[in-house]
Amino acid sequence: MAQLLETVTTVTLLGIRFWDAAEDKQVSDGLRVTAWPETAPALVVGAFHTASGNYAFQGLPGLEALEYPAGSEGGAVASPPASRPFLVEVYDQLHRFLPCRFQVTLPLPYPGLYRPAPGSPPDDNPARFYLFSAPTRSTAPGLAAVRGCLVEQNTDRPAAYTVLEIEVNGRRWYGLADERGCAAVLFPYPTFITRLGASPPGLPLSQQIWPLTLRIRYSPSLVAGLVAGELPTLGQLLNQPEATLWPNEIGPDTTALSLNLTFAQELVLRTGSQPTLWVGPGAS
Repeated sequence: MAQLLETVTTVTLLGIRFWDAAEDKQVSDGLRVTAWPETAPALVVGAFHTASGNYAFQGLPGLEALEYPAGSEGGAVASPPASRPFLVEVYDQLHRFLPCRFQVTLPLPYPGLYRPAPGSPPDDNPARFYLFSAPTRSTAPGLAAVRGCLVEQNTDRPAAYTVLEIEVNGRRWYGLADERGCAAVLFPYPTFITRLGASPPGLPLSQQIWPLTLRIRYSPSLVAGLVAGELPTLGQLLNQPEATLWPNEIGPDTTALSLNLTFAQELVLRTGSQPTLWVGPGAS
């Protein structure tokens, strides 16, 4: 008859649920997720895939006493280690989403899955980490797409790592430009427009047009401060100031573009007849 000799309790200090805002579903495959202490980038730990589709970590450097709370001799830990900052990096091996880096302070001050800081887009579910669509991602049926390549107005250099915010029908959707300044924002089409008293009440699909507003956050100094190959953190991206935009080559400039989204047509961002959208730093 078997006899239980020892029980070892382990605690998972960091679990993350990644989410696709466009299709409103969990991203549970194809991701490579790593983490390391902010002050020790060589001590990289890979996440493992859980049965529920989340990504979780064990063996994080400096946190062994918390992961094994009973201690090696079965006694309680007298003084658990102090909290420390880690960096987490996400790469989509299926090329649906852009790579992302963000900071996490461990141990978390709450149980359960990681919750991004308040104000992180879209900020509608605290236990989800939303990923940004890659500019090469194809548009699935039922999804609208806003695409564009962004360049600095004065230098014609790529406006890398700009954050795009699109507001349509009272909802906000977010995108991120890659290092080339290319971006795609994918989201479900808004509610179809109807005509009261008309027969049939709905407009033809070709006449389904919705007004939207585009705002962009951009800071040239963000890219200038990065080491070659380094990703900015989510906090750095979201702290960029509101950018200036040029709807036409001769101006005037603005901080918000008013555009029209037409059903079954991708909206391409442009400055006048240019194939790109001009952006620049906002007023200080």
